[in-house]
Amino acid sequence: MMSTGSITLCRSTRTFRAMCLLAVALLFLTLAGGCSKKQKPQDRQPEVTVVKVAPADTPVTFEFVAQTQSSHEVEIRARVNGFLGIGKWIHQWIPHVEVVTPKELRDAFLDELKNAVEKHG
Repeated sequence: MMSTGSITLCRSTRTFRAMCLLAVALLFLTLAGGCSKKQKPQDRQPEVTVVKVAPADTPVTFEFVAQTQSSHEVEIRARVNGFLGIGKWIHQWIPHVEVVTPKELRDAFLDELKNAVEKHG
C-alpha cells in the first residue's frame, strides 16, 4: 500500500501494472490504426449539372380566404327571369338572405329550407 498524505491508495502492484499495460496497449492500437496506406485520389471528375440563370419578372399574386361583414344592413335587388335563375343565387347566400317578394318565391324557398332541415337535421 502507498500513502500520500491523507490519501491512501489500496491497489496492489500487480493490478496497477496490468492497468498501465492495458493503457499502453490501447494507446498503441489507437496510434497504429491511423497509420494505414493512403489511397490515391480518383482521377474521375464528378458530374455537375449547370444551369444558366437569367433575370426575369416573376408575377406575385396573393389569395386570401376571408369573410366580410357589413356594419350596416344592405338590401340587394336582383332582376332575373323566372324562379330557376334566382334559386341558385339565393341558395349561395344562405343564411344571410331573406326573400321578401314575390310571395310565391318566398313560399317555395321556405318549403325547400324546411325539406332540407327534415332531411339533414
